Amino acid sequence: MTNRGDHARTAILTALRELLDRNPISELSVQAITRQAGVTRTAFYFYFESKYSALAELLHGRTTAAMLDQSFALRAQGESTPALIARVITGIRAALAADDPVWASCRASAGYEPEIAGIVADVEDAITQRIVAMVSAEVHQGAHPISTDLPALVRVLTTATVAGCAPARVAAQPGHLDSTTDAVAALWQNALWPS
Repeated sequence: MTNRGDHARTAILTALRELLDRNPISELSVQAITRQAGVTRTAFYFYFESKYSALAELLHGRTTAAMLDQSFALRAQGESTPALIARVITGIRAALAADDPVWASCRASAGYEPEIAGIVADVEDAITQRIVAMVSAEVHQGAHPISTDLPALVRVLTTATVAGCAPARVAAQPGHLDSTTDAVAALWQNALWPS
């Protein structure tokens, strides 16, 4: 059953999502959000303590999505190691790269908003757990990673994967993403399946 309250809450979240396409959360005010949503400040504060709690609401479900993402599934029968690595790299970039305005705002806010920091950490941990499970299965099949601390190794590789595809860097340097992808794939290959 939908009521006026549900409509107002949805309008606020929709407005915030639209505004984040143009401005980072730090530059948005509650007034701008309510104006875009067509609701009062009172309505906003009925549902959310701050613009950051509204931002946190936009992120709910992202952890679940990360847990279900098939990019981090175990190796498919007949799947080559390069194909597996490419799939994981694509999944990490889709989930964690900063080109999504909501995710970029959350990462930028995580240093001073504990609720946002917790959600960002949950998403990153969910992805790490999925990849560690995949790597553990590879170890059982004979892979010899360069570190026995698989969560730490996966975090380092994930950070390298995300760092190379920052939107500003990709836009400024044609061909950057392709060359970075090759370098990151080599890192994964040599870290998990060293010669």
